[in-house]
Amino acid sequence: MRPKARALTRHRTVSPDPKALFAALDGAVLFETGDATRSGPRRSILVTHVAVRLEIRGATATLVAVSHQGKTVLDAVAERLRGNVVSRKPSRLELVFPRVPAAALDDDADAVLHASTPLDALRALLHVEVVGDPGPFAVFAAVLCAYDLVDVFEVLPPPAVDRHGLPDLVALLAEGAVLVDSAAGTTHVFSTAFSDDEAAVNDAAQRLVRIEAALDEMGDAVATRRPRRKPSRRWRPPHLWISTMPPSRRSSPS
Repeated sequence: MRPKARALTRHRTVSPDPKALFAALDGAVLFETGDATRSGPRRSILVTHVAVRLEIRGATATLVAVSHQGKTVLDAVAERLRGNVVSRKPSRLELVFPRVPAAALDDDADAVLHASTPLDALRALLHVEVVGDPGPFAVFAAVLCAYDLVDVFEVLPPPAVDRHGLPDLVALLAEGAVLVDSAAGTTHVFSTAFSDDEAAVNDAAQRLVRIEAALDEMGDAVATRRPRRKPSRRWRPPHLWISTMPPSRRSSPS
């Protein structure tokens, strides 16, 4: 089963303060590019609504449905990776993946490349059929990972004490997102329904309305600008987003 994703979008010729908009929407995560204009980052992306949260710790991947539509996505992941399922509840899915043999880590790069790893859960999370507008954010997951994730592919020293219980990777599958392009003076709003039925699409439409209402209510915090150039239909976001990452929990080899 491959769930469908239908993205509803709006394009606004405004450029709000990303941090003020993030606070107004009570967003889940804010990423910003490292390149900047005089007023701040050139581009920022806000995840405002989340369908599924994925956490990877060692060989275990845990997915939690944050919204009702997230349960549909969990069903599809459980079906696609049914051989790895160790626990299944309506809003929670736990998967375990076998460790790549140590000998292969040292000598067989091809085996490591094709091995089943917890990253398969992230691939399955994004394995949806996009219908309607196939824009760059029709299906989007914000991902933060620790250096420890490389332990899947390399032999690392034993871990040091982790006082905060940080996962190796966190991914948030977005139902709502806002891309603020300060350089162009534009804002793109995205709201995705992870189903093609009428109720799911209506939910996505209501999210879109709430996000646009927050933009309107910001008033003077939103500065209308003339775009420096006509946005390209083939434009794609930068591959690298800057965020604060926790330091590795691994101890240094002696």
